Amino acid sequence: MRLSIFCFIIIVISVEASAQDYRRWEINEDGSISWMIKGDIPHKDHIEMSGKQISCVLRYGVAADGSFELTRSLVWPMLRTIPNNTHASLNHRFEDDPLDLIRVDGQPLPSEKVSKILLNGAIETISSLGERIRLIRQLFPLLTAPGYCEIYHIENISSFPVTVE
Repeated sequence: MRLSIFCFIIIVISVEASAQDYRRWEINEDGSISWMIKGDIPHKDHIEMSGKQISCVLRYGVAADGSFELTRSLVWPMLRTIPNNTHASLNHRFEDDPLDLIRVDGQPLPSEKVSKILLNGAIETISSLGERIRLIRQLFPLLTAPGYCEIYHIENISSFPVTVE
């Protein structure tokens, strides 16, 4: 009878504590999570959310210049080409940016700089558009109706009036 002996060698590689301690996302007291953008960009992520008769996959991120990037993939699971095949659901990807349609004092919006992204059942972003405008964006599927919603709140944070079109 032959006896075989196997030897396993486990190598543990230590990483500097500063790299291990880094956390992009922080848990807030209310149970939401937030990312305070502090130069740890570019970074992209995605989240899937579902509402009443609709699902969405939001691929979002902050580019190297601090601007927000977003692609929405909406899925209507009830609208299928083949019954009982959830992979045959109607879906569409939207890459348009509604902010391209907005003008401040007759000019396109200044470059966006995202300062915070919050996940609290929806995606909420807080950004500055130049020194005079704050943008709060909320993205979520509806829970009581078959729809997806984006709310854009534009706020003048300067002491001078601005015209928004």
